[in-house]
Amino acid sequence: MLAVITYAVTKVATVDQLILGFTVGAVALSTLGYAASVRRRSKDRRAARGRVKARARARAKGRRAAS
Repeated sequence: MLAVITYAVTKVATVDQLILGFTVGAVALSTLGYAASVRRRSKDRRAARGRVKARARARAKGRRAAS
């Protein structure tokens, strides 16, 4: 990591450009992480909803068989 920073400092004309690059990188990484989190959350909710429906069907089937 230190080598990357050292290389960037030698190749960038101003420190402002370097800071801008790090900021853009951090925002992009945060956005990608958030998008992945939202996608994962929606998949988890769909899976949980499927389990709830399956449980309800099993209970209803059990009640019909008992009566």
